[in-house]
Amino acid sequence: MQAFRTILNEGLSSLYAGYESAIVGTAYANAVYYYLYQFLNELMTSVTQHKPLHLLDNIIVAALSGAATAVASNPIWVINTRLSLNAKSGHKKSLLTTATELVEEEGVSALFAGVLPALVLVANPVINFVLFERIQLALNIKKMTPWQVFFVGCFTKLIAAFVTHPYLVIKTRMQASKEVAQQGVMHCLSTTLNKEGLPGLFAGLSTKLVHSVLTSALLFLIKDQTTSLSIKLLMVIGLLKQQNATAPH
Repeated sequence: MQAFRTILNEGLSSLYAGYESAIVGTAYANAVYYYLYQFLNELMTSVTQHKPLHLLDNIIVAALSGAATAVASNPIWVINTRLSLNAKSGHKKSLLTTATELVEEEGVSALFAGVLPALVLVANPVINFVLFERIQLALNIKKMTPWQVFFVGCFTKLIAAFVTHPYLVIKTRMQASKEVAQQGVMHCLSTTLNKEGLPGLFAGLSTKLVHSVLTSALLFLIKDQTTSLSIKLLMVIGLLKQQNATAPH
C-alpha cells in the first residue's frame, strides 16, 4: 500500500508508465511462444508417436519454446522496465526513443541485460503449462468449462509465479541498472541476500501473484474461447464453400 500511495503521488498516469511497450511485449512474446509451442508439440508428437506427450517430452517442448521467447522478447522488457522507472522523473518517452537512447548510451548489449535469469524464468511457463495440461488429463474432462479453465489457470500460475519469483527480482534489477547488469547474476544475487536477506528475493511477490494469476487465468480462458469460436467459424466457411461447389451453375 505504501508503494501504491507513492506512485499515486506522482499522478494516476504513472500507474500506466510503459504500458505501450508492455502491450507490444506481451503480444509479441505470447505470439512467439504459442507458435513455437504448437509447432514443437506437433513435431515431438510425430517423432515420439506419443499422444498426448509424456511429461518429459512436454517439459522439453515448453522449455525450448520459453527459451527462444525469452531471448527474442528480452529487449522489449528492458525498454519497458526503463520506461516504467523513468516515469517518476516526469519525462515521458516513446518506446522507439528509449530504445535508441539505450543503444547509443550503453550499447546493443544493454538490450539483453538480465537475459540469463530470463532464461531461468523459462521454468515459469514450463511449470504453468505442464501443470495445466496434467490437471486437465487428471480431471479426465475432454472439454473444460470456462470457469474450470479460469480456476485451473489461476492455480497453475500461482505455483509457477511463487517458485520463479526470485529470478524475476534479479532480472528486473539487472534490466533497471547498467551497473547491476555489468556485475552479473551471481553478484546481484549475493548482494541482495547480504543486504536484504531471503525476503529481498521475494520483494513485490504479492503484487506479482495477483498480476500473474489474473493474466494467466484470463489468457487460458480467452485462448480457449477464441479457439472454439475460430473452429466454429472455419466449419461455417467450409459448409458455405461446399454448398457453393455443389450448387448448379
